[in-house]
Amino acid sequence: MYPEFSLSNEMPLSLSIKTASEQSSVLGKTYRILIVEDDSRVARLIAKGLQRSGFLTEIVDNGNNALERACSHEFDLMLLDLNLPGKDGRTILHELRSQGSNLPVIVVTARLINPQDDDITGILANEIVKKPFAMNDLLRKVSALLQNT
Repeated sequence: MYPEFSLSNEMPLSLSIKTASEQSSVLGKTYRILIVEDDSRVARLIAKGLQRSGFLTEIVDNGNNALERACSHEFDLMLLDLNLPGKDGRTILHELRSQGSNLPVIVVTARLINPQDDDITGILANEIVKKPFAMNDLLRKVSALLQNT
C-alpha cells in the first residue's frame, strides 16, 4: 500500500508504492507538502516517497527560509526537522503559531523529545515522527492528518 523503506543506514531503497492516481483517489485532491530538512539525502528520500504517492513537494534546507515558505499559504502540511541551520524547528513552530497559522505540522526528528515538558508535543506540532522511520509510517501519518483537516 505505502512505500516500504526506512531512513536508516541500509541504502539503497526499494519502493513498492501506490501510484499518484491511487493516492489522489484516497484523499480526493492533490496536496502540497513543505519539507524542511537540512540533510539533502533525507529530504530527497522523503520527497521521492511523497511524490510517488501523489503529493507535490518542495524542500527548504534551512530555518531562515522555512517560515516564509510555510506562511505563503501554498502548502497543506509541513514536515519539519528540529535541528536546522538558521532558525531551529522549535523557533519556526513558535513563530508560525504566533502568526495565527494553523498549518498542520509533523516534526521529523532524531532529537529526544520528552512529552511531559515539551510544548512541541500536541500543542505546536500535530505529530512527531522519530528518525529513523519507515516511509510507510510517515505516509500513514501524513494521510491521516490531511484527511482530518
